[in-house]
Amino acid sequence: MIWILLVIVLIWWLLRSYHSTVARMNGAKQDYQSALTHWGAAYRKKPDQNKGIQYGYLLLRSGDFETSEQIFNEVLQMEKLTEQNRLQVEMMLGLVAWKKGNSDDAIRIYEELHKQGENTVIYANLGFLYLLRDKAEDVLPFLQQAYEYNDTNPGIVDNLAECYIRTEQWDKAEELLEKAVKFPQPIAENYYHYAVVLEHNKEYDEALSYYQKAEKMDLNVLSGLNCEEIQNKIEQLEELIENEEEV
Repeated sequence: MIWILLVIVLIWWLLRSYHSTVARMNGAKQDYQSALTHWGAAYRKKPDQNKGIQYGYLLLRSGDFETSEQIFNEVLQMEKLTEQNRLQVEMMLGLVAWKKGNSDDAIRIYEELHKQGENTVIYANLGFLYLLRDKAEDVLPFLQQAYEYNDTNPGIVDNLAECYIRTEQWDKAEELLEKAVKFPQPIAENYYHYAVVLEHNKEYDEALSYYQKAEKMDLNVLSGLNCEEIQNKIEQLEELIENEEEV
């Protein structure tokens, strides 16, 4: 009888954790659509803050900003919300605001979080948002401060490099991006902006190879680039190389 009860409890536990387990496995395999489905099922079955954060993030990543915002607000109302999870949710809500076209609200959220303490993700995202809104020369001091805080984060390095590109400080941009593309996990923007620098230096073949590397990266709605933007650069550069060969 005891063994039967133990088996029943084990089956119940496995069923309860099934969706979370499958969601984690699919997320690790970058099967984000399946992960989204299973995190959603896990959250609806037994809502908690960790499931809500995972589910809300994948909703945001998929472009469902309204539902994502709803889930994050639900998580904020949960009892015993940890400080780390509160910070994560508020950063995500900043991204939701940006994707919904409210960049000023997104910046306000991140500025408030930045006042509470230095954080790599806040530096990277706030720097990115500043670059979208403000003149490069006005943003430069903040981006340099972010770089001093963490000079190995691909987003922070890329923000500063992009600022140098915009202000035509090409040597400084090149130095940063040469380092960024060698990071263990560079982002598509690192490859893209390094290609921009190489193209400026008329190193066209190498520039093309880095645009192509950027194109192969996993891009989504939270990326600072889109596939069409990269493809246009590739087509323009391929045409330029072809014309040069004909001369």
